[in-house]
Amino acid sequence: MFRQIEVDLRHRVWQQILWKESPNDPLRTYQLSTVTYGMPCSPSNAVRALKQCAIDNHGIITDACRAAVARNSIAHNFYVDDYLDSVDDANEALTRKFEVCEWNSNSAEVLKALNGFAVSTSEMDLG
Repeated sequence: MFRQIEVDLRHRVWQQILWKESPNDPLRTYQLSTVTYGMPCSPSNAVRALKQCAIDNHGIITDACRAAVARNSIAHNFYVDDYLDSVDDANEALTRKFEVCEWNSNSAEVLKALNGFAVSTSEMDLG
């Protein structure tokens, strides 16, 4: 996720690294153009960018109700690059339109219906 967020040109001066291929080579300075992975501020920067994207782009959804739900879901249901949500029934879960890499559910019905997607094989029984 971090490498997908471009840093504004004006702020790249604050993201510099020094590099030498070998001890005899000259020291080079590079400015990083994306959010840097592994720094204490990286998760906060990534989440902030995601939330700003939701604010800036929710208007492209023509249905105002769906746009508000999408914006609020992005604003409140992400932990860094993991989307966590809960719905009342299997039908509601199956009608959501997300492009995701991995699913998990405590509903066998939902997991079966998602067969063909990258479905997590671990099924929790929350009883």
